[in-house]
Amino acid sequence: MTTANVTVQMEPGETEADAHARAFLSPGIRQGLIALGFGSQAFGGGQSPPTLDSVVTQLRMMMNKTVDGDNTMATSMLVAQAVALDSMFTEMGRRALLNANDYPEAAEKYIRLALKSQARCTATLEAISNIQRSTSETTRHVTVAGGGQAIIADQFHHHAGVSQDGKADDQSHATAPACECSTLLCQDQGSERVSVTGSQGQEAVPDARRYKPRRTKG
Repeated sequence: MTTANVTVQMEPGETEADAHARAFLSPGIRQGLIALGFGSQAFGGGQSPPTLDSVVTQLRMMMNKTVDGDNTMATSMLVAQAVALDSMFTEMGRRALLNANDYPEAAEKYIRLALKSQARCTATLEAISNIQRSTSETTRHVTVAGGGQAIIADQFHHHAGVSQDGKADDQSHATAPACECSTLLCQDQGSERVSVTGSQGQEAVPDARRYKPRRTKG
């Protein structure tokens, strides 16, 4: 069964209307249709544009890789968008320069468009940097000690802002506990121990408002 050049596989017990609704609401078809509408203009000179079915197939493959943790496509897409935004900034700046003398109001509008493109380009580059920093890599070193015993050590490359000992830059650098705590056992020996501060227990707090009998007159 095909709908708008897209093959829709019906699941057992599913009606045709349900299959169409599931296909159109799932990610891939609508986004592929938009991408095909804009991208088909790049094919000319007798070249046939791709079908919607092929676009959706490739798009779903990219989405599955991203879900599995492969950010290559996302990074490449953002790099291409950053280049396009920088090109828009250059073009809007060129038009602003051409209209600066005779049409200052038009030049001002082009400058605003150029600055918007610049801001979006900067945000896109920051997004790329965040994706690269969020990727955690693990390097495993295997060392064979004497007697043929293998020693395996893992090194984790954490995010920025975390030192080698696992502490954040703004975290306290205290290395010892503030005080030593003892434990109390309840009557039930199988229960967990309860920690209390100090080894002598809590001292009695004097009553700040002691009762003083008043003297009566007369």
